[in-house]
Amino acid sequence: MKHRHKKTRKQKVIADYRHHTYTAVASSANLIPNPYSYAYKDLLKTGMLTLSMISAELIIFLLLKNHIVTLPSVSY
Repeated sequence: MKHRHKKTRKQKVIADYRHHTYTAVASSANLIPNPYSYAYKDLLKTGMLTLSMISAELIIFLLLKNHIVTLPSVSY
C-alpha cells in the first residue's frame, strides 16, 4: 500500500475556503424560487386546446345548420 501524504496547513486553508465559497454559491442560487414556472405554459396549452375545441364545435354546428353537411340522424 502506498502511504498518502498529509495535507499542509496551507492546503487545508485553501480547501476550507473553497468549500465555503462553493457552499455560498449553491445556497444563493436557491434564494429565487420559481414554483409557478410551469403554470403559464400549462394555461396557454389549455386555453389553446379549449379554443380549438369550441371553434370546431361551432364550425360543425354551422355546417349542419346550413345543410352543407348532412347526417341522417341529425336534423335542424
